[in-house]
Amino acid sequence: MKAENFDEIDRIFATTPAPFPTREAAKTFFESTYGSTSPMGRFLLSNVRESTSGLHDWRFSAVAMRKLLKEAATRPLWEEWRNFEGPIEMILGGSSTFVSSELLLRCQSERPGRAVNIHQVPQAGHWVHADQPQGFFDCLIRVLKNLN
Repeated sequence: MKAENFDEIDRIFATTPAPFPTREAAKTFFESTYGSTSPMGRFLLSNVRESTSGLHDWRFSAVAMRKLLKEAATRPLWEEWRNFEGPIEMILGGSSTFVSSELLLRCQSERPGRAVNIHQVPQAGHWVHADQPQGFFDCLIRVLKNLN
């Protein structure tokens, strides 16, 4: 994957004015930015926790997360992909353009004779678990049941 694929995630971290003084302030920000019924806004809010200082901040280090995502985007992992012994299960959003059809073909061709199973959740973007939480959960349960 290319670093530009992570621009949206980086933009979210760069434009979110965390820490927030209260949980209500965080909720108001995400609702005004993403809409009051947005799965993305709810997902982001679920990752804000009260810190020991009383402020409401990300439950992880945003700086470290941005660095980790940038490294993941720029460091090819094809060797690890090829050498993984078990099946690989990919769950993608049916509406996502994050993973191109060319990349999906490469994912399968890099593991000849070994399973790469691609599952798509309808009406979900790249953040499947945020866009369609129930669809993601249902797909994950099916995948886990079939691993035996």
